[in-house]
Parts: sequence; structure tokens; C-alpha cells
Amino acid sequence: MDADKIRSDTAPKPRAVVTVAVAGIAVLMFIGCRNEDAERERALADAERVRWKLAESQLDQLRAEKRRAEQASSTFAGTVQAIEADLRSIGAVDHRLKEISSDVEYMQPDSTREHVEALAADLKTQLDARAQLVIHLQQQLADADASKKKADRAWRQRLRDAENEFKTMLASTTAVYEQREQELNELLEKLKKENAEQQRVIANQQAQLASVRYAMGRGRELWQAHVLAGRKLGSKTGDCVACESCFQDADARTLSRIAIPAAAYRIHLFTGHPAPSYRIDATGPNMSALVIETPELFWRDSKCLIIAY
Repeated sequence: MDADKIRSDTAPKPRAVVTVAVAGIAVLMFIGCRNEDAERERALADAERVRWKLAESQLDQLRAEKRRAEQASSTFAGTVQAIEADLRSIGAVDHRLKEISSDVEYMQPDSTREHVEALAADLKTQLDARAQLVIHLQQQLADADASKKKADRAWRQRLRDAENEFKTMLASTTAVYEQREQELNELLEKLKKENAEQQRVIANQQAQLASVRYAMGRGRELWQAHVLAGRKLGSKTGDCVACESCFQDADARTLSRIAIPAAAYRIHLFTGHPAPSYRIDATGPNMSALVIETPELFWRDSKCLIIAY
């Protein structure tokens, strides 16, 4: 009998193995889907960082163009100020020349008049030189103005192009993110449904594995109801459907104590349950209780319990 007990204790539990295998497959499927989603998100984030780095580089180029345009504008302003100063100088010289010419008319025709005429000629030469300088500065001013306008047009066009590119990139990125978000939501919903279905299947399997039945009554009554027909004490054979009304359904995971209206010495178990897995306690006069201490071991050999007293 000890050898049978050892073999029964070490025997594999096929239903428990199936439950663990199903749960393991569900966890692996869920982890695999999560890893695939993480890889896709990382690839999308890397691509987006590259796009924004290119955009920042274009912005830096536009800022450099703006600085060059501002420098050209500053040079243009300096040129305008120089031309205005020269014009004022030429005006002063012209005014002084007119004053000297007026004074010459009242002078005597001697060496002083010749000196004044020489001075006037020298002033006219200076005036002509200043006039040539004005023409040159005006040409520089026109060139600087044209260069400034050209740079300004180029900068504004580059700015418009960059804005359009940013808008296009933003629209494309937004569309990609919305599509990825929709795909992820659909995948998440699918995973939730699959996980719920797997949990339901596992729960059903666990409930089936934990489903037990027990019958309790006087020995003569159970015999007359054919519950004890063909059974011996501790028998592992037979069925639990001989009398449907005599049996109660129960869950092995929650059933830990059964009250029995009989003295402990009168109680007999007609189904096979290892002795170390339970005990029978006296709870009062002609009252006892079957206490299941190790449910896995108690229900290992038989999912049916028949108590006769």
C-alpha cells in the first residue's frame, strides 16, 4: 500500500500541465506582440529625429542668409550717409565759389585778381572731382540697393520654400503618426480580445479541473439510491452519476470543510482519497467535519467524494 501511495504521489498531473502550458503560450504571445510594437516605435522615432535634424539645418542656413542681408543693409546705410556728407561738402564749396566770384567783380585788375581767379579755378577742379565722386558713390549706392533687393528676394523665397517644406513634412508626419496610432489601437484592441479569450479559456479549463462532486448520507440510503453499488471503501473506480439528486457540485479550490451529522467513528469514505490530505474532526455530539488540508492531493485520484455514516 505504501508503494501505491508513493506512485500516486509522484504521478504526473496532465490537466495541471495543460493549464500551465496554455498560460505560458498566452504570456509568450502577449510579450512577442509587445516587443514587435516596441521595435516599430523605436524605428519611427529614429526616422522622425533625422527629419527634424535636417529641418534644423535648413533653419540655420536661413538664419545665415538673414544675417548676410542685414550686413548688406548696414553697408547700404553707411554708403547713404557718406553720399549725404559729400553732397553737403559740395554744396558748401559751390556756395563759397559763388561768394568768391561775386567778390572778384569788385576787385582791381591786378595780381590779386589773378590770385583769386587761380583760387576759383582750383576750387572748380575740386568741385569737378567731388562731382565725379558723387557719381561713383551713386553707382555704388545703386549696386548696393540692387544687391540688397536681390538678397532680400532670395531670402524671402528661401523662407517661403522652407515654410512650405515644414508644412508638408508636418502634414506627412502627422498622417504617419495618426496611421500608426490607429494601427496600434487596433492591435491593442485585438490583443485585449485575444487575452480576454485566452483568460476565459484558461478560467474554463481551471474550473473544469477544479469541478468535483460529493454525496453524503446514511449507508443504507446511499445503497438504496445505488450510490454505493459496486463500491468498496476507498474505491477509486465507479461513477458519480448513479443518483444525480444525491450529489452536489463543488469547486475544489474553495471547498475546504464539509459538516457531517454523525460521530467521527461512524464516518467512512467510499472513494479514494489519500489519508494525509484530510482529517475528520468531532465538532459536537453526533457532529463531525471533514477538513480537506491538501486539495490537490485529496482530489488527485477521484473527483467524486462519497461519505457514508
